[in-house]
Amino acid sequence: MQFNSYEFVLAFFPAFLLAYFLVPGRWNRQVLILGGAVFYAFAGWGNALRLAASILVTGGLAAGVARTERRTVKNALTALCVILHAGALFLYKYWWVIPRVLPGQAGNLPMIIQPLGFSFFSFQQIMYILALRRGELKEHRWLDYLSYILYFPKLTMGPLAEPGEIIAQIRDPERHRWDWYRAAAGLKVFSFGMFKKMVIADTFARAVNAFFETAPQVSAAELALVMLSYTFQIYFDFSGYIDMAAGISSMLNIDLPLNFNSPYRAVSVSDFWKRWHISLTRFFTRNIYIPLGGNRKGVARTCANILAVFLISGMWHGAHPTFLLWGLLNGLIMIAERVARRRERKIPAALAWPAAFLLINILWLLFRSGTVGQWAGLMRQLLSFRGGGLSSRFTDAFFVPELTALLRLLGLEGIRQTAAWIPAALFLAAALAIALIPRNSHKALLEKRELSPASALLAAGALVLSLLCLGTETVFIYSGF
Repeated sequence: MQFNSYEFVLAFFPAFLLAYFLVPGRWNRQVLILGGAVFYAFAGWGNALRLAASILVTGGLAAGVARTERRTVKNALTALCVILHAGALFLYKYWWVIPRVLPGQAGNLPMIIQPLGFSFFSFQQIMYILALRRGELKEHRWLDYLSYILYFPKLTMGPLAEPGEIIAQIRDPERHRWDWYRAAAGLKVFSFGMFKKMVIADTFARAVNAFFETAPQVSAAELALVMLSYTFQIYFDFSGYIDMAAGISSMLNIDLPLNFNSPYRAVSVSDFWKRWHISLTRFFTRNIYIPLGGNRKGVARTCANILAVFLISGMWHGAHPTFLLWGLLNGLIMIAERVARRRERKIPAALAWPAAFLLINILWLLFRSGTVGQWAGLMRQLLSFRGGGLSSRFTDAFFVPELTALLRLLGLEGIRQTAAWIPAALFLAAALAIALIPRNSHKALLEKRELSPASALLAAGALVLSLLCLGTETVFIYSGF
């Protein structure tokens, strides 16, 4: 089940919300556990059984860590948990590579499909046992553990919340009382998130998919717009999910950690990674970068550690060479920026944002490309600066049904033949403005900003438009990771 589905919006969440606040406070964890199990069961019984097995194994190891006083046993059980999860992740993501490494095995190996959200609930379980091992959690309680892992707003795509943050809120009796402000604020943010996904991200997705499905020879200008379109598609897809998750959680009186802080305002790639998927960056920093030595063992070691983290990040996204090169290039750029800062060499302020945004666009194009060779070809085509025309394949994607109906009402249907580029230009301009100008929705929610009538009216309009688009439901990009 996805947040942007009829089942969730019109059935599951209203019923869950009612049940959660009607049951006595002492039963709230059981309701959260049952809700998370039902929510995830919509992904299929095979996926649900894998999640259940993962939870039982990790829970058993966590119980052992909590009971024993021997440091060596704690370390061994924690290491075993990490190895099991890392091994399972590697198996699911790299199983398809084996036939290429071992010729003749392609017909002998069964297909293995990664369960929905496997990376995220695996990382959450690793975080839980590490918190026990570090003493951040004083005890292991199955109800706390299950409600933390199965808390459905963050179950399949994060954010990766620290166990203590979520468990303390779930156990707080004051948070099990209906709060009109939190409910209204949460619904507003959920509505904006749904609009970002259903109206903006999915419109850009149609343009991008049309381009990559046909692999055409197009003008450099159209390719530049396709690159921009994917940059905005992945932004609004992920930002939309984060807003929806935060809004749902706010209605349950539980705060999720900030995971997306207007990353396209970044003035460097380093700044970008402080703003994009903040919880994942924090997870890799705390559990890989710092144990490797962080920045405490000299410049060369620091650079090697940065590169290791980004290579692992690339590997986490998948077994495709494009992801590995994407991670490598991000790491090298981060290293170059770090060296430049040490030598006090700064890019002029007027150039910092355009340079960072251009690099981010180029790296996202690599992320989306099917092969490294395709990306290299697209970059050559882009840098040729040849041609300025736009094909109907690209422009038609922006004639959404609502716009087509409006044009017909206004008697402007001829625009499709005479100035088909206008809707695309409007979408791109609006996307850039939304990414750069408004206050971050989740951040404003955490800061408990006052609700205004104007924002409430805007949210209501966004929700109505989004509900009209539910028939064209699409998956979130990060659900594949």
